[in-house]
Amino acid sequence: MTDSPFDEQLRINSWTRKHKKRFISADARGLFTYVFEDLGEQFRIDDHNGETCKEIIIEHVNGETGDVFTLEEAKHDFEDDDYVLFSEVKGMEELNEIQPVKIKVISKLKGNVRSMKDKYRCCLWYFRAQHL
Repeated sequence: MTDSPFDEQLRINSWTRKHKKRFISADARGLFTYVFEDLGEQFRIDDHNGETCKEIIIEHVNGETGDVFTLEEAKHDFEDDDYVLFSEVKGMEELNEIQPVKIKVISKLKGNVRSMKDKYRCCLWYFRAQHL
């Protein structure tokens, strides 16, 4: 929707939300522009900071503590409460099927995925983790 008064945009957005439709409004006023998107309550955003998702290689996860170590001390860019998705796990293939899990940053070389420690007991896992 474009070129409409704000109150009309609100009215139409209410209707689209009620009928589970998506709403996009955009306009330009001289040098200034805006875009508003209401994609519904079920719309999920995995990228909270606008950065491209990164893939890193993890050396191992300590099965007792849930600590995650990067391969060859490569630094990661995780932040507390980021979600990671595991893929290409060797030896514990069931990790390839789980939903993204929240990570807590301990250092630039180490994080912790406590939510996994009781579900998957293993001392050494090799896999890739994708930063979502």
